[in-house]
This record gives sequence, C-alpha cells and structure tokens, in this order.
Amino acid sequence: MSPLFLPVTCLVAVALGASVLLLARAKANGEDAGLARIGTISFVGGAAGLALWAAMACLPMLEGYGKGLPWWLDAPLRGAILGLATCLAWHLWGGAKRILHWACRRPNEDEAKSVWPRRHACTAVAVSVAVVCAAIRVIDHLAPSSDGPYSVLEWLALIVIFSAFPLCQAWVWPWFFYCRSRRLDAHEHGEIHEWLEHVRETRGVPKFHLRVREGKMVSAITTGGVQAHVIVLGRGLLEHLKPQHVKAVLAREIGHVVNGDTFGRMVPLILCCVALHLLYYHFVALRLEGFWPQGICIAIGILFFLVILPSLFQLRWEYQADRKAVEIMGDAEVVARALERIYDANNVHVNAPGWPHPPLRARLKAIGVAATR
Repeated sequence: MSPLFLPVTCLVAVALGASVLLLARAKANGEDAGLARIGTISFVGGAAGLALWAAMACLPMLEGYGKGLPWWLDAPLRGAILGLATCLAWHLWGGAKRILHWACRRPNEDEAKSVWPRRHACTAVAVSVAVVCAAIRVIDHLAPSSDGPYSVLEWLALIVIFSAFPLCQAWVWPWFFYCRSRRLDAHEHGEIHEWLEHVRETRGVPKFHLRVREGKMVSAITTGGVQAHVIVLGRGLLEHLKPQHVKAVLAREIGHVVNGDTFGRMVPLILCCVALHLLYYHFVALRLEGFWPQGICIAIGILFFLVILPSLFQLRWEYQADRKAVEIMGDAEVVARALERIYDANNVHVNAPGWPHPPLRARLKAIGVAATR
C-alpha cells in the first residue's frame, strides 16, 4: 500500500465532508440533520486522520531530537506534547457537535461557538502531563529498578499524582481562591446576605462564608470546611446576574454541600480511580516497551481517569444540585434563567458540554422535569 494512501484518503474525506456541510447549510431548516451528520462525520474523520498521519510522521523526528536533550528536559517536553494531544482529542467531539449545529441550524438561530478549545484548558493539561512524565523520570533516575522504566515505586507515584488532581480541584483550589479574595460587601449586597441567613435558619443548612474573586470569572466554586463551608463568587457573576439569579447560583452551591459532593461522594470516586489505575498501569502500560507507546498509553489513561470517569459521577451531581436549587428557591424559572445568563456570559453554546457540567439544554430540560414533580 502506498504511504500516501492515508493522507490522500483523508483529504478526499475532508473535501467531500466540507461540500456536504455547505450543501446542508444552504438548505438548513433545523429539522432534517441527516445530510449534516454525514458531512460532519466525513469532515471530522478526515481531519482526525490527517492529524494522526502527521503525528506518526513527526514522532520519529521528536524521538531523535529528544535523544540529544538531558533526561530532566526530555521528559517534560514529551509530556507536554502528549498533554496537548490529549486535550485536542478531548475537544474533537465538542468540535464535531458545533460543526453539526452550524450546518443544520435555522436562519434565526445563534451562530455556533468557536470549535477551538480554550487556551487555559490546553495549558493545564499540557503542564499536568509534563509534570507527571517529569516525576516518573526523576524517580527512575534516582531509584533505578530492574523491573523496567516503570518500577512499582513509579506507578504508585503515578497513582498518587493522578488522584491528587480531583482532590486539588475539589478542595485545594476553592480554599486558595477564598484566601486571596475579599469578603462580600454586606452593605452593597445585603439582600444576598439576608437571604443566605434566612435559608440557613429555615432549612437547617450549614454555615457558609462568602468571598468575591476579582476579575472576569462568571461562576462560583464551593468546598467543605470544618466549622463553616466556603463559596467564592466571581466578580463577573455579580456584574452579569441580578440578585435573584445570584441567589439561585448560591442555592446550587449549597446543594453541592448538602448533597455531600464536596467530600462524601469524592471518596468513592478517588478509591475507584486508584483501583482502576492499579489495574490499568500494571497490566497495560507496564507491558509496553519504549517511551512513546507508554506515553500514549498514559495520555489515554489521563483522558479516561481524569475526564471521562469523573464526569460519569459529576454529571449526576450537577443535575442533583440543580434540583436542590429549585427546591430551595421554590422557583424553577429563576434557576433556569440564572444558568442561561452564566452560559451566555461565558460564551458557551446551549449544546456544548463544559466539563464537569452537562450541556445547558439538558440541564434546562431536567429542571423542567423537576419543577413538575
């Protein structure tokens, strides 16, 4: 088979897919999306095939370049490349959904949002994988083992590092933002303080401390504490949302704490991740030879254990928090409008998933179901 068979086939698929998408867009009515689906599959599949072919062509060059670097620089560099590839692969599905929406949307619908992933997401994943690869190489350099490049000490360290990521996101970062933020002004936002105190007294919810993080963040984060829990509101949230919508957001964060999402439900998730790490890296990654096969295997593991697996749990928690907010507010419409304003301020399309949150359309549908019960 000619070495040009794959790139030529992928180019043909991209061209055909683009033609079908343009044809579907020319007669889009929002009802029949069959033609748009075919075009999306052809276009995205061809583009992914071209990217894979280019990556396979570049790997030998990267391998040769890495051999000339010191071990402490080679590992983070390769890890960063793997992290970027993992992040782009994760955004492939979201990009396909946006392309499909563009092709079959009605003339009066909003444009689909950009298919490009956010820069901070790519940076975070690249840095995370680079740190993991560097940690493994440091352990291998300081404590070489006859069991191969991944000794027992190394893959145990890998488990600890990976398990620390969800812990850091759930507990460490909210407290970090809390310590660096100022208190919510009781004079300027007295209505919010009074409402929160009323909810605490009438519903028996625990005590919360409110802080405001300066900047453009249009969201809120919460975590558990000992004597009181923490909620950090973004300054952008207070600027874009009305007081009743801010209360709805607070009700969701209270729901996370009341439902035990900040601690009680994180423990089984971490135990599950650790158990699967043990099986995956011991019986899969350790049996591969060479840095790149093992590295690609690790990248797939990161995508599964840190994104896909936690999302299976956390999507359910988000729906439950929405239902709890409806119960606390007693008004599903207010909760729905608050979510819409947050998604709109963050420039996120209604059908776009934003880990760990489900798409807005699905959340609004679930809120409507909860309101009818």
